[in-house]
Amino acid sequence: DEKFEAYMDDQFVGRDMWRKLKVAVDRIGGSRLENGVYIGTNGQLLEQIEVADENHLAANIKAIKSFSESQSKIPVRMMLVPDAANVLNHSLPALAKPEDQTQMFSMVRKDLGDSVEWIDVSTELNEDVAHMRDEYNGRRRYLMHRFKEMGLECFEPFGAFYAFQAAAPSLGIDGDLSGKYVSYTVSDSFNGMLASKSGVNFGEKEQIDIYVPTEEDTDLIVDYVDEGKRSTSLYDSSKLKEKDQYTVFLGGNSSLLDIRTVSTSTKRLLLVKDSFANSFIPFLTPYYREIVVVDPRYYSGTIND
Repeated sequence: DEKFEAYMDDQFVGRDMWRKLKVAVDRIGGSRLENGVYIGTNGQLLEQIEVADENHLAANIKAIKSFSESQSKIPVRMMLVPDAANVLNHSLPALAKPEDQTQMFSMVRKDLGDSVEWIDVSTELNEDVAHMRDEYNGRRRYLMHRFKEMGLECFEPFGAFYAFQAAAPSLGIDGDLSGKYVSYTVSDSFNGMLASKSGVNFGEKEQIDIYVPTEEDTDLIVDYVDEGKRSTSLYDSSKLKEKDQYTVFLGGNSSLLDIRTVSTSTKRLLLVKDSFANSFIPFLTPYYREIVVVDPRYYSGTIND
């Protein structure tokens, strides 16, 4: 998808201009949905929630249960991350009727049963958004801005930290985590996938922040197994010069990563993920001596291996 998008940018002269013109005409006509992206009441871009293919979903659930049963000595946890249209449903256009993702998640949780320990990140994200919206009026504009484009669609650290807080008790990470990380802005010129997809908010730029532990040694080695390269950082600053700046996290998606830290912990974690987790992983490194990261979209081996 990213390569096709770049190809279209190169080959279709004035593509963005024509898309802006189309959006302008559509909005005059009252449209609040552009190419599968809702335009929220405060200008947020909220991707339409897709309905899961029943056969694929059933196969995935069967695979997760099978893995859990084959590795009975290993605790297996599951975290499904909701889309922005679910968390920020109060900001959807008046006539928008997205799929009920909460019900979808409940069905998945029921089907998985006791095979996994379910990490409920949806409740945490919804409660934190509501709390901040109600109590911090001075930050409301900031909050909406942070969830406008990057939001939960690519799960930037603002949302990833709340997910980490939700997951921490299940992972045996105790205590107040709010003061254990400090954020640094690495870009203030992000314009993401949903702007390109919808043709809306091309001119708006947002921040990308990274979170660094305040008390732990952050030395580590990231082994990109299939690419045959290593790095001493979870971030690739060269990606900030590219269109998709979100790939600053881990350099984008890879099939298999082996992250070794200097943590005093004896724990090791196998993380099976999609791109949502790229900004989530940095929060985990102080608590594991090794994290093996598998993206099944690119990995050709078996999870059991």
